[in-house]
Amino acid sequence: MLAEKTVGRLATLLRSSLDKTNQPLIPLRQELEISRDYFEIERVRFGEKLRGRVEVPEELLEKKLPPFSIQSLVENSVKHGISPQRSGGECIRAASTQAQDGSLLIEVRDTGPGFDLAAISPGHGLDNLAGRLHALYGERSFLKILKRDGWCVVQMMVPQRSPQRW
Repeated sequence: MLAEKTVGRLATLLRSSLDKTNQPLIPLRQELEISRDYFEIERVRFGEKLRGRVEVPEELLEKKLPPFSIQSLVENSVKHGISPQRSGGECIRAASTQAQDGSLLIEVRDTGPGFDLAAISPGHGLDNLAGRLHALYGERSFLKILKRDGWCVVQMMVPQRSPQRW
């Protein structure tokens, strides 16, 4: 039964990657579904070592953001923050708040040791995400990494005004 659910989630994740790659923006609701499928697949691997929750106000679920943006943050959190820890850890997949200018602030937090964004290798997950955000929004968007109250926190700011046009 668990294998069937996992294969179903994997199929959904792969289908999403094909369906959403030609869309520059998708609703937060869809991005959270993609991220949840990824997270649950990883939970099969790590079991109780991997814990998490989503805290997103209902009124934000239709806000737009690039596909696979939160999933990239969650993947980084699981791979580099949680999996190296013997005891596992907690990854809060998306605690989002709306900034005063209407931008969407997404936070993915984990109990890992943290890292420096400058140390990210060119062409890898977070570097690609930062490049996509910059291409869509220029300086109005950002990725930040900080330590807060024992958490490694990755913040992503996604403006809700029209993306830049080429």
